[in-house]
Parts: sequence; C-alpha cells; structure tokens
Amino acid sequence: MMNLEYIEQLKKELKYDELYDYVMSYMDKEDPEAYYIYARWCHEGEIVDPDMSEAIKYYKKAIHLGHELARKDFSNYIYELANLTANCAIELIERDSYEDKLKGFKLFQDAKKKYSLAMHYGHTDACDKYFEIFDLIDKYRGD
Repeated sequence: MMNLEYIEQLKKELKYDELYDYVMSYMDKEDPEAYYIYARWCHEGEIVDPDMSEAIKYYKKAIHLGHELARKDFSNYIYELANLTANCAIELIERDSYEDKLKGFKLFQDAKKKYSLAMHYGHTDACDKYFEIFDLIDKYRGD
C-alpha cells in the first residue's frame, strides 16, 4: 500500500524524480491510488506535463479498481466539459450564420453525450442538465 505521508514529504522536499519513481513503482503493481495520483498529475500538469488523454486513461483505470475519489473527480471533469460544450453551442446558435447554427446543434449532441457519461460515473446534476439540452434544442429549433 502506498504511503501517502511519504508522497507529501517528497513533494515538500521538492524531490520530484523520487516522487515520480515511487508512484510509478505502484502503478506497475496496478495500485488504484497510484493510478489516481498519476491521473491528477496529468490533469493538473503537476510533476508531469498536462495531458488530458493520459489523465482520462488513468482515472478510468483507478475507477475500474474501485477508487471512489477518481470516479468523483472524473465525473466532475466530464460534467464541466459538458457545460462548456453546451455554452459554446448556445453562443454558436445565437449567431446569424446558418453554418454556426449547425455547429451549435452538433455541439448540443456532444454535450448530451458528455452529460450521459458524467451520469454513468455518478455525477448527481448531470441528469438534469442532460434533459435541459433537449429543452434548449427545442427552444432554438423554434427560432
């Protein structure tokens, strides 16, 4: 089992190479906490360069092994991404260009998929937002 106090100590002492090697050694053992820590690093650009595809990969590995905080963080990330996508859709649809409106409706579809994924991972507000997208589509189709 990983020693979280040791990890914090290495961080405080700025021993990032040692910290990285320590976490990697547990990832080799398929430790869900190591997967989660590495996912957070990739997500936040801490210790390693930011890389969301890598973060998602390791969030999912941690989730698969039952890491509850990884599930929560991942569902929050997907939920926020869905919110951004929906807001971009609204901005595009409210423009005069037909092409922008089409792009906006495609983004609404993408937002629905993201809300659905956030629901799958247990985000409690994603269900309401998922159905709000249907209302927004109806609203803007009526314009």
